[in-house]
Amino acid sequence: RFVNRLRLDGSIPDARLGRITGTFPEDSGGIVLAAARRATWEHQGHASILDHFLARAATEGATAADAEQLLILVESYEPADLGELRERMPRWRDILRQQIQDGELPKPFFNEQVAELHGGGRDQRGTAAAQVDRQRAELAALDRLQHLLG
Repeated sequence: RFVNRLRLDGSIPDARLGRITGTFPEDSGGIVLAAARRATWEHQGHASILDHFLARAATEGATAADAEQLLILVESYEPADLGELRERMPRWRDILRQQIQDGELPKPFFNEQVAELHGGGRDQRGTAAAQVDRQRAELAALDRLQHLLG
């Protein structure tokens, strides 16, 4: 079962394997190798995204977390090629910024009586801090990826 889930029998082209082992240290290289074995990279457009990322990773100091974030983006949104991924990234960043901004504001009351029961203008309800922190981390990762793929 684990062989199937991890695709341990999946192959990585020699050129790509050489880039991964030459760029990422041994302690994090395993994560990148596991990501590179995923079936999504068999699609030619997706493979070009990964190859471009690996080429820039050596000079730009990419991490295994950046490779994981790239895998998540490509598997989730399935861009046709590198151009489409680059085209979509600014919109995703804008959406995340808006969500962070909205998450930092207190939630509105839809009933005056409920607002008064919560203290009126002295509302003590907290914001969704954990969710905002997650979104900030996601935005930072997206910024790094946009730089790496730029």
